[in-house]
Amino acid sequence: MKKVLDWVGGKINDFTGETEREQLVSELKALHKAYMSNITDIIDTTNNRIQSYNDTIRKLNGFRKNKVSLTISSLYRFLSKFGNVFQTKLFAAESGKEEIILPEKIFESKTKYIEDNDWEKKEYIKKILFKTVFGARMEIRKKNQVLRETLGQYRLEIASTESQARLIQEKVATDIRISKIYESNIRMIDDVIEEKIIPELELIDAFMEAEAIKNVIIAKRELQNIPVNRKITLLNGTLHEKHYRFIRNAFLFYQIGKKIYDTPVLTRLLHEETSERDLIEVEKHTEALQEQSRMLNNASILEGQDGGASRDC
Repeated sequence: MKKVLDWVGGKINDFTGETEREQLVSELKALHKAYMSNITDIIDTTNNRIQSYNDTIRKLNGFRKNKVSLTISSLYRFLSKFGNVFQTKLFAAESGKEEIILPEKIFESKTKYIEDNDWEKKEYIKKILFKTVFGARMEIRKKNQVLRETLGQYRLEIASTESQARLIQEKVATDIRISKIYESNIRMIDDVIEEKIIPELELIDAFMEAEAIKNVIIAKRELQNIPVNRKITLLNGTLHEKHYRFIRNAFLFYQIGKKIYDTPVLTRLLHEETSERDLIEVEKHTEALQEQSRMLNNASILEGQDGGASRDC
């Protein structure tokens, strides 16, 4: 008897559209659950990367403000002895990124919609009792049409939202790559100035002072208030031309480093939409710094190169 009743009930459900409604609601539930899980994972992963990025920026800001600013200022003071040079601007901090907010309201709205259409068995029976099988059929089939449309629209919304979220995730990953290159550039500026340029400029400055003293002694003048001529062009074409070339390249390195230091590069670059172009931009900064560092090596006395070294300028 139970089998017969189940068979009859199944036929009625098929006729009224209740079977299809249950399938549509079940499919909508599964889709909604998978979407909430996927988008939550994507956003959590992205926010973890953003936190890592922001930590890097905070540390980098501290390094730029407390260390690199002093190093560049020191180079500025040295270069000012040999010619006109623009001082660095006030420190401009890099900005962090805001974390992504989970679309809770969208989840809640869709969850409520599913609950409203996921009625219990007794509610279905009431519809049949009060509206007859034919009345229930008309109502449920209209409901199913809306559910099918909602299901299709929701699939499109999910695909679009997940695609946008993944694009953001990829952009953050690219931004992190950019930040690491930028951090490397800033540290290169600091290292080259501190370890390569300043010691060499100290040597050149001492050499010029010694030359001035030597000239005074040769001229048999008093060794008081000795003027030191630091016009570097006087060294060009002499045995001490490497000093001229080193100072010239130190000026160029200062200009490149100053531009990178003065400008909040990451904030400016990362507000653009095309991160690949941004990546190329900071890579160009790296190439410029490396090339200028190479030129400094070629003109350096402390690097141990002899007078026959390359005369690149």
